[in-house]
Amino acid sequence: MSDPRFNSMHLDASPRREEYRKARALLLGTCGMQTLALERERILEDAPGQPHTIIEDPAAKPEGVAFWIVDKHGSYPLKPGLNSVGRMPNNDVVIPDGSVSRRHCAIVVHQTRGCEIHDTASKNGTFLNGNRITGPTKLAHGDVIRMCDYEVVFQTNDPPPADSPGYGETLG
Repeated sequence: MSDPRFNSMHLDASPRREEYRKARALLLGTCGMQTLALERERILEDAPGQPHTIIEDPAAKPEGVAFWIVDKHGSYPLKPGLNSVGRMPNNDVVIPDGSVSRRHCAIVVHQTRGCEIHDTASKNGTFLNGNRITGPTKLAHGDVIRMCDYEVVFQTNDPPPADSPGYGETLG
C-alpha cells in the first residue's frame, strides 16, 4: 500500500531517509483489512483541498468523533485509519511549530476502536507521557504526546481505566 502523505522525497539520500522508509513500512503494515477499508472510504469522501478540521474550543468535545487530540489552539478529530501529524499543511493534524518535523508521527485509529501512535523517524523523536516511543505504542485517554516542545493530549469518548491491560504498551 502506498500513501502520498508518507513519501520520503523531502529527505536527502541519507540514513535518515532509510529510517523514515522503515518507519513508514511498519506504520502502513499495522492497518488491518477493516481499517484499510475505512481509510479508503474516508479518502473517497474527502474533497481535494478540503481544509483540516479543528474545533477552536479546546474544552469542547467533538460531535460524532470517538478519538481526538487537544492542544492550546483547539481539538483535532481523528478519523479511522492513518492520521498524519506534523508541520506540513497536508497533514491530517497540522502542528504550527517550526521545530516539529514535516511528518512527525502518525496516529492509527483501528476499526476495532483501538489507537496507536508511531514516530515516523522524526528528527527529535515523539514522546508519550515523558517517554520516547521506540515503536508502535497503544494510546489511552489522557496520554500526553510531545513533539519537541509542543504537547497535545489524546482524548476518547470511552476512556478505559489507566490500569487496564496494554496501557502505554509498545507494540511489536
